Amino acid sequence: MARQDPHTEYIVRQEDYAKALASLPARGTEQQKAHSAPITARQYRQNTSQTINAGKWSMWGIAPESFEFEWRNGAWRPPINLVIST
Repeated sequence: MARQDPHTEYIVRQEDYAKALASLPARGTEQQKAHSAPITARQYRQNTSQTINAGKWSMWGIAPESFEFEWRNGAWRPPINLVIST
């Protein structure tokens, strides 16, 4: 499952994001959590060391990842560190 921390971001294609949404239940209850089917994601991590590269983002890997969505206000909401590319 995808890491949920502020120093990691996942970038997925719009088509893969649609597959993740389709794998979730049609409806949920307020604040219910559900895990998506694995989709291909590019993982980027931010360097947090005390070096000249501190703060820079680098690609860490490409792999299938499952994401935790939360039902809020009548829709499934993705985690904050999931970015959809077009």
